[in-house]
Amino acid sequence: MLIVIREGKTTYQECLEFYSEASEAAFLFDRSVIDRIDLIFKKSRDMVAVQEKLYPSGGSSGLPVGEERSKVTQKWSELHKWHTDQLAESKQFFADKLGLKNT
Repeated sequence: MLIVIREGKTTYQECLEFYSEASEAAFLFDRSVIDRIDLIFKKSRDMVAVQEKLYPSGGSSGLPVGEERSKVTQKWSELHKWHTDQLAESKQFFADKLGLKNT
């Protein structure tokens, strides 16, 4: 998530790496942890799809200025905010799962 917040983008490869690494630890926790990991992965994957519409990785021009680009840009903004919010929410979520206090 930090790369999404810091750079405002991610890649399919980074999404897969996150999912692979996070899923390895999922067996230690209950279903809510797996659900959280799945949600983060799906939202990150959605962000990649939105980025591809705006700035295609193949180098072609993205959506032209207009209504569709504005809608896609709004979706990107919502996904970026969601990831930013998840930083604090996930910290508390996992602290609770681990029985940590004062986080």
